[in-house]
Amino acid sequence: RPIAAGSALIDRSMASYVVSDEALERTQKWAVARQAHEAEAAAAATPRPEDDDAGARADGVKHLESALGTRAHWEEAYERELRNFALNPKDEGVDWFSDDTGERLLEWVRATAPLDEGVLDLGCGSGVFLCDLAAGRPGRFLGVDYAAPAVGMAANVARQRDGCDHVRFA
Repeated sequence: RPIAAGSALIDRSMASYVVSDEALERTQKWAVARQAHEAEAAAAATPRPEDDDAGARADGVKHLESALGTRAHWEEAYERELRNFALNPKDEGVDWFSDDTGERLLEWVRATAPLDEGVLDLGCGSGVFLCDLAAGRPGRFLGVDYAAPAVGMAANVARQRDGCDHVRFA
């Protein structure tokens, strides 16, 4: 005897076991939710003009397309980092550098850049690099990022770290 399952019919004689109506309903709800999620993911993956930050150059040469070049990518990445930070304040975010590259860059900047007056960090991300530079050093330190969640993450990192009270983000 067939069972109505939304718009589909399931023939119990063809099933190797019988599930309860409640289990069937849960499965159908899950399937509908999964389809909705997949549709949302597909829509989010479709490039929108407002996500295309780079655009074409005046000479008509089209840029290489990359999610890394879009504000939407970085806002999503730092929204995730903010959620992680809320659960664990010691989680200052992903280190975008590999191995010891971030530490070597920090050493190079400290050795070669004039830091007495302060630093303007464009594309500051989580603010970890700028806070590392500013710790124990007077001056004006400003981090700027176009992804608002990154600015929020950076402000959280600076609030939790000693010696970063004078670091600002926008």
